[in-house]
Amino acid sequence: CASWIELACKVTDALEGTFQFQEREILKEMAVNDPRKVISICHRKAEKEDLLDEYYAAIVNSVNPSDKDEFRAIHTQLCDLNAYAYVTTNIDRGIEEVSLPGGGKKNVFDLTMWDKPDLREVRNGNVFYLHGSKENIKKSIFTDENYLEFYRRPEIREFLNNIFGSDHCVLFVGYSQ
Repeated sequence: CASWIELACKVTDALEGTFQFQEREILKEMAVNDPRKVISICHRKAEKEDLLDEYYAAIVNSVNPSDKDEFRAIHTQLCDLNAYAYVTTNIDRGIEEVSLPGGGKKNVFDLTMWDKPDLREVRNGNVFYLHGSKENIKKSIFTDENYLEFYRRPEIREFLNNIFGSDHCVLFVGYSQ
């Protein structure tokens, strides 16, 4: 999967025709220190220019692993920890795609699509996509505005407090900038 910096540069390149060469180069330089800001700028530009499909395609292509065997091996090791819950900010489906020890079933929750998380539905091995998934890319959280809006939701704050305040083993998997 691409780093945040690579992601910002790929999204910028996907909108190549909407930025002048010098603007693209400035955005790529900005991506080194604040890739989310560049992704936010590109989102606004894509929205204005009716190029959101290209914007989202660049993101989805960036999260596809270059080495699928290594990707699967990493996620298999994470699932072997047999956590009560896997909470991830990643939009790839890596944890979901591998089996739990003993073949246990996972419930999968995309919190960008879920109005009121109910912890009674949680059992060992559940996967929570905090920022969405590539299958629901248009709801996924990448821009500064999306982050602020999402984490202001009382039900999300309550869910995070409950799950991380529990006595269960929760594995948080994220890819931070």
